[in-house]
Amino acid sequence: MKQRQIASPSSWGELLHYFQEAEPQTKILAGGTDFSVSLRGSTSVTMQFIDITHVKELCFIREEGEYLYIGATTTFTKLEQHPLMRQYGGCLYQAAGRIGSKQIRNMATIGGNIANGAPAADSVVALLALRAEASAYNHNLEHRWIPLSDLLKNFPTDCLLTAIRFPKLHSNACSGFAKVGTRSSVTISQLILSCVFQIGSQNNRIEKAAVALGAVGPHAFLDEETSERLIGELWDQAIVNTLTTCLQETIASAIPGRASLSYKRIAICGLVEDVLSM
Repeated sequence: MKQRQIASPSSWGELLHYFQEAEPQTKILAGGTDFSVSLRGSTSVTMQFIDITHVKELCFIREEGEYLYIGATTTFTKLEQHPLMRQYGGCLYQAAGRIGSKQIRNMATIGGNIANGAPAADSVVALLALRAEASAYNHNLEHRWIPLSDLLKNFPTDCLLTAIRFPKLHSNACSGFAKVGTRSSVTISQLILSCVFQIGSQNNRIEKAAVALGAVGPHAFLDEETSERLIGELWDQAIVNTLTTCLQETIASAIPGRASLSYKRIAICGLVEDVLSM
């Protein structure tokens, strides 16, 4: 087995130096709770890593204008405990408190959860519903904000993920997060749903909608068809049936022929009720 080489920068300047000098196969670590498991018994030729966990400039939660910004190395414990998350990021706040165990939430980071690309990544589903964007640098240090829904479809191999931002939710927004697994905690989610709705104050109809699913297919995704279909619908008890029907159609299209299809078509009914009751 080749010797593993790990760089552990403690500042933004050090990180940029290591990142620019890195070989193409170098992996970026933040928290490393998922990656440490994959290393057990691994004979991978990728043995160069940059651990960004201790770069203080990447750990923050702050509001700027109409956006809430979160640094890539922010842990889920910090997300769960921060008042801005409860106020402006409801569904992500809910997701943060339900990820793994307390020990995992103390270590796992939001940037790592995104970069790992797991189809059952809880926070990613909530971020998709919030229509989040990711701050990314390439090895030339060119920067851009990428919609998370686009990033998940084709994650760049030379990407340094530094932050996430999303529009702050206000009083006329309803958001929720729900998942189902074999146990209530410390388990891989078998189905995840997160929604954000903006409700008109005058007519009580849905003005904007974002519906996201996880553990349905190769990666979490924003269900744009369902989101568009709900716009203009009256915000009343009937929306439960409408949303459930739409999502059952989406699931059937996403995983046709899968053994889990029947189960997930039934399970989504309970998740819709859970999300809309929040």
